[in-house]
Amino acid sequence: MKSRSAILVLVAALVLFVTNSAMALYFSEPQVLDDWPDKVTSGDYSSQVSGTQMQMSVVGADGNRAYGDRRMAFTDSVGAMATYNVSSVEGDNVNMGMSQIIGYTSTGTWILATIELDTFAGDNRIRYRVREYDPSTSNVVNEWASGNLGGYSGGWKINENVTIAFGRIGTQIYFYSPSMDVFAIIQPLDFAGFLSGPVILFGWTDTKSGNSMTATISNVMILYP
Repeated sequence: MKSRSAILVLVAALVLFVTNSAMALYFSEPQVLDDWPDKVTSGDYSSQVSGTQMQMSVVGADGNRAYGDRRMAFTDSVGAMATYNVSSVEGDNVNMGMSQIIGYTSTGTWILATIELDTFAGDNRIRYRVREYDPSTSNVVNEWASGNLGGYSGGWKINENVTIAFGRIGTQIYFYSPSMDVFAIIQPLDFAGFLSGPVILFGWTDTKSGNSMTATISNVMILYP
């Protein structure tokens, strides 16, 4: 069920940049995550759900990448927002975040928006990416844009809440962190039409022993036009 919310900082930020002031945005209530199934699980990945909160963990191993997610489809959704609290992280090249297919290109490939808490070379970053995804091969074929919200280091801290969000407004994709009060606006290079894929909550670590991350994810809300 959708509900209006006057307190959602993401909506307030997006409205500043939307030329069509008649466009209304809505968020769902915080999602009950028990019905979100695990998908595409590999390596040492686990998730435990209790109502609107979930704990997710990924642990890397030599030659064995860890990946897992929970996902759910919402008709006509154009983004999501969630609060993360990372309780532990070890090693390098580990991330957790959200993604969604939000459009398609003139050649029929899909446009994938991702925002994630990332650790790389000792830096904790809030990273965003816009990529071209080929559904026929299930592979990313181009990365059109990427960057960090709030600088290269210090985007999030252990045992502290950080809220991240993304949303499609028209043909542009907005990435935002109310916790950091920073945003980015990306125009995909080839946007031919709209899609609304499942919202994905994921965790990933590369093939290296000792890489790991555990986080609690809560207040997952779905954005609608």
